[in-house]
Amino acid sequence: MNFLKSILFLYVLLVVVEQSIAQTTVYSSANKHAKRSFDSNTNKQDLIIDKVTFKNVSPTLNIKTDYTVNLECIASSDREIAVSFWKNNIWLGSKIERISKGFHDKKITIKLYTEPALGNDYMYKAHIRPIGTDWQKALDTDQVKNISIETNEIRSLNDDMSDINVSQEDLKINTKHKIPYIITETTIKLSPNPARDIINIHNVKGASYIYVLDQQGREVLRTTVENNLKNKTLDISTLQDGFYFVAVDNRAIIKFLKT
Repeated sequence: MNFLKSILFLYVLLVVVEQSIAQTTVYSSANKHAKRSFDSNTNKQDLIIDKVTFKNVSPTLNIKTDYTVNLECIASSDREIAVSFWKNNIWLGSKIERISKGFHDKKITIKLYTEPALGNDYMYKAHIRPIGTDWQKALDTDQVKNISIETNEIRSLNDDMSDINVSQEDLKINTKHKIPYIITETTIKLSPNPARDIINIHNVKGASYIYVLDQQGREVLRTTVENNLKNKTLDISTLQDGFYFVAVDNRAIIKFLKT
């Protein structure tokens, strides 16, 4: 009798152990599946990063007042791409464009405020940033150094282009000669100039943005242009005295003096 009880006890114990092992196996398998799913989702999200990279940039350029560059961009949300052209840390021009979330092959044309001279040490800079911010909030950057201006290109000036002489003292450029300051749309005007507290930008209808840049090419003010608005007034009272540039989209870059 005791022998039968022992056999029955061992049988019940064996059944309990088998059920426990089965539950543990199912739980472990579920955990592994969940972990794989979590890892897969995490890696998928990690692939969507903000990135900007120059693509196939020519090391030599002709003398022009605008240059077009190709960029590969990845945006995790709606972003701004800012591209600029420099000579020995002197800003010569820039362009800002918006991109949507995703992968983009982007062409951006930079209009310069002055025609570059023959020489070396030119460079492109680019960064991607949240909309409405500046270079200090850059999420990723890229640059191409050692760009050379080696050849001149025969070209004619359109009737709507004019030259203004800007002295070396104004732009802090180490040269004994005056440089031509090109305005690409003479219909856009500033008043008053010099200005103290406000400055009016005339004939901006059709533009989207107006930027104010310092002499290093850094954005210090920005405003949008309402639909069908012909003239725009900017409050510049918070700016320090000195020379600045007003950039109207990609149409004009005009210099003014804040007093």
